[in-house]
Amino acid sequence: MPSSVIARFHYDEDRERLTVIFVSGRTYEYIRVPSDVAANFAIAYSKGIFFNTHIRDRFDFREVTPTRGRPAYAGPRPTTLPRRLAHSSVRR
Repeated sequence: MPSSVIARFHYDEDRERLTVIFVSGRTYEYIRVPSDVAANFAIAYSKGIFFNTHIRDRFDFREVTPTRGRPAYAGPRPTTLPRRLAHSSVRR
């Protein structure tokens, strides 16, 4: 089921790091997360409930939100300006 709070996540098994990207664009890396916790998170019906119950406040973390550019969850930038912005409002 899609989450209304969590946009996506990635687990690095070698480093035991779970990266969670929230729909707000904020990104956090949780440290020393066991693979079974990450696997259960991946199959959880409600990612938000599982996260709040089994991950949040249970593992060390750090915020890794990009400080420049688009939020991590943003799609591709449009190649052209919207019509209302493409034309100058100054009359010649």
